[in-house]
Amino acid sequence: DNIDALAEYRYEAFVKSNAGRIQNTLSGEAEKVVQAYKRYSQLLQNFMMAITYGALAFLSNPGFAILVVIGGGLTNLLFRSFYRQTKNISSDLVTSNSRFQGLLIQSVAFYKYLKATGRLKAYAENLRNKVYEIEHSVRRMGVLHSIITGLQEPLMIGVVILVILIQVNVFNGELGTIILSILFLYRALRSVTQVQFYYSGFLSYSGSITNMSDFVTELRGDRESNGTLELKSFQDKVELNNVSFSYDESRDILSEIDLCFYKNETLALVGESGSGKTTVMNIMSGLLPPSRGEVRIDGIDSRELDVRSFQNRIGYITQEPVIFDDTLYNNGTFWAEKNEDNL
Repeated sequence: DNIDALAEYRYEAFVKSNAGRIQNTLSGEAEKVVQAYKRYSQLLQNFMMAITYGALAFLSNPGFAILVVIGGGLTNLLFRSFYRQTKNISSDLVTSNSRFQGLLIQSVAFYKYLKATGRLKAYAENLRNKVYEIEHSVRRMGVLHSIITGLQEPLMIGVVILVILIQVNVFNGELGTIILSILFLYRALRSVTQVQFYYSGFLSYSGSITNMSDFVTELRGDRESNGTLELKSFQDKVELNNVSFSYDESRDILSEIDLCFYKNETLALVGESGSGKTTVMNIMSGLLPPSRGEVRIDGIDSRELDVRSFQNRIGYITQEPVIFDDTLYNNGTFWAEKNEDNL
């Protein structure tokens, strides 16, 4: 869903987005969501086992089983604070991972600049500090998880011993039925401790689930609008009629521009840095919709066109060459299936 939503994401929204979050969500966070559901399925499995053995214990000695369940429920209240802290740390960890991925992407993209200006070591220090921040969150979460795991069994054993003493000394319970009930409760309590263990593990990934859900919602909220008319071929001209554009309402980048680009004509856009040359090209290529005015392709309003059918006919040479880390064949054919025509 995230991949499909990203493919239909508005370019204007993409420019303003956090590249680190996109990278982190589609890679690291996706794996954590898988682990979260694995913990969740294991939690459900142990929950059913606890219910089954708990029911058998209740049938053999109802009074004893009820007291143990009450005691177990009270001990579980002790873990609520640990669960809450784990969930909060998980959300902080998602944010830290996204920031780290953002710094990492930029260090690769701007490596030449950082190296040539002697700033690579200083930038590496930022990366290192973000690693320490992530490490700190993971350690805190690990400590909480260890505390929960370490306390579970001793507390449960203490509850069982206390209930045995109450049953024998207060209610004059029979030792035989108590032992039978203990056998069932032992299996039930083992499953309960596993439920707590996997629930704690599930919460450690809960921030990833929330992030994944929020991310796809945000992508879909900024889905690009697209027409239905398909451009079969380019015949005549591209027109910009009274086009204005602004990234916000405070200042126009372009104001009431009229331009016409004819087929087979060579034109150069010349002007100072920041004068709007790139914005004109982005509007003309369908990356940005004009804030006001219209773009017409062979007389058809671009809003009525399936813009991808027009963009498929655009050759785009950037200042930095776009070469994919793949074979020459895949760079030339864009991962087309091999056949007699393209071999």
